[in-house]
Amino acid sequence: MFGNEPIPPLNGPDPCGGPFASRRWVVKMQNTVLVVEDDPSLLMMLSVTLRSSGHTVVLSSDAELALETLPEESPDVILCDVNLPGMKGTEFTEIVKAAPHLADTPVVLMSAYDEPRNHAADAFVSKPFDPIEVTELVEELASRK
Repeated sequence: MFGNEPIPPLNGPDPCGGPFASRRWVVKMQNTVLVVEDDPSLLMMLSVTLRSSGHTVVLSSDAELALETLPEESPDVILCDVNLPGMKGTEFTEIVKAAPHLADTPVVLMSAYDEPRNHAADAFVSKPFDPIEVTELVEELASRK
């Protein structure tokens, strides 16, 4: 597999001839997660953590940009900061939940402050948080969809 040889397809037999040589194997990305967060370091941490767990990640630094990408993306779960510049995360969540093609998409609100009252999100996470626990929450919510 070095040099100019073609790369075998991922859904074919094990190219190494190992114990899975007679079985078919497929590498599958798990879920698509839209992360809406204005803190670049937190955005990057969530991106790295979710991608390392096999998820496809779409990033947005504000709610307005995220709404523009939603017609093209079909996220399985949305993680959204509450205190964003411009449109707040709670308002973003209400718009998402009102859209027929997105109403069943789980939304997780995140904040360093108290949980907003009467929000439309499916879950709330207090900052700071353990990124592994957030990944597990994403997987749990996606499995319900």
